[in-house]
Amino acid sequence: DGGYKHKSVYHNSLLIHDKVETYVVETAGREWITRKVKDYCTISNTYLRKEECREIEAEYSSGIDLGFKDRYESKIYNLFARGEFRNRYKNSLISGLKGKTNLESVKAIMRSHIGRQEIRIDTTSGSKVDKRPSTYSRRIKRGMGSICIHSGRLIKSETTASMIVHYINNRFIVWYTGSSFPCVSIYKPLIVSKDCIDVLDL
Repeated sequence: DGGYKHKSVYHNSLLIHDKVETYVVETAGREWITRKVKDYCTISNTYLRKEECREIEAEYSSGIDLGFKDRYESKIYNLFARGEFRNRYKNSLISGLKGKTNLESVKAIMRSHIGRQEIRIDTTSGSKVDKRPSTYSRRIKRGMGSICIHSGRLIKSETTASMIVHYINNRFIVWYTGSSFPCVSIYKPLIVSKDCIDVLDL
């Protein structure tokens, strides 16, 4: 149950990454798909089609591809959750980086909203640069289409927290807001020590 005051139950997707490999795990009841990612992949309240994930290989709990998106996804839920739209928006920002991803550019993406101009991320400073009117020009800041989500008159959902895992050689730093709205929040570094890993038995 993902709800606060009201019950909210739904199938989920997970993005799993270590220093070497990245996987997307999609679930529907007891059925699941794991996709090994070739380049990059985003998840966002919607099932993925094969071409969206640039996958290297996939495994299925049933042994065959059941077509999760067509078989299990609610078109009504997807309409209001804006998962497909948000995924396209994220992919457009990531592809615009042309492989030059850094911590600041990822922060800028996490803080971005659908606006009246196309957003381009400066790969050096990570700042957002308004480029030109875009296909998203009729979208407004509030609503489910953005990555940093603000509630509106009809949509009451909003971003509750934001986290980035930054890999540096054999170490990593977790940057975490611990607060809603990354656009006005500070990412604070959390360093996981060996003692912490031992306690967690990882």
